[in-house]
Amino acid sequence: MEKVLLVLNAGSSSLKFSVFEVPADGQMRAAAVGQVEGLGTAPRLKVKDGSGESIADVRWDTSQVASHAQALQEIAALLRARFPGALLAGVGHRVVNEPLPGVLPPARPRRRNPQPAFSLASALAVISS
Repeated sequence: MEKVLLVLNAGSSSLKFSVFEVPADGQMRAAAVGQVEGLGTAPRLKVKDGSGESIADVRWDTSQVASHAQALQEIAALLRARFPGALLAGVGHRVVNEPLPGVLPPARPRRRNPQPAFSLASALAVISS
């Protein structure tokens, strides 16, 4: 049975993901990469396989895919069809949040206009799904 890893990254209006195959030799390789973008406005799923070929490009009405949880359901359905019988060996999720005052020193901003590029609520919505 093929093993795969799923990596997620939720933004305020997007959900990006990558799938890595984990063969017996341990040499992971990208199997799919994609995102649902435009959550709340014009949701669209775009996915490419490990060689960069498009395997999905789907647009929905906002009422069909309005949340990160719904986007994750759509991604999961696509991945189940694409990797039938694969064993999900692990899931990783990138979570970024501003440090609490006095707990960790603030990171140096990497851009001139440091605004939160990430919504913690979005990340928690995906984790709870």
